Amino acid sequence: MTRSPYSMLIGSQGEIYKCYEDLGNKELTVGNINDPEVWHNYELIAKYAVGIDHYNDPECRKCSYLPICRGGCPIRRFENVYKGKHNDCCTPFKGRIKDYIELYSKILND
Repeated sequence: MTRSPYSMLIGSQGEIYKCYEDLGNKELTVGNINDPEVWHNYELIAKYAVGIDHYNDPECRKCSYLPICRGGCPIRRFENVYKGKHNDCCTPFKGRIKDYIELYSKILND
């Protein structure tokens, strides 16, 4: 969800979130569709939009799976950058792309 700066998620009460992982956490809302004039938490929006750009990661830039992987999991990258964690952000398909493509092809052709 956070891979695009324009992507948002709407909660059941109209709350606007930047990521599925944030859903339900009122502290991580960035607005509400019931009051479109009110946007808040601009710092969080900016962090998601540009602060976790995988093209700024030296490891990602030299990886042959980029841009296919789209930088892996954005929330893991967010936690690494802003919370000091050391998550593996890579796609689970890394190193198994041939198996993934074969399975994808099989599903499409069945």
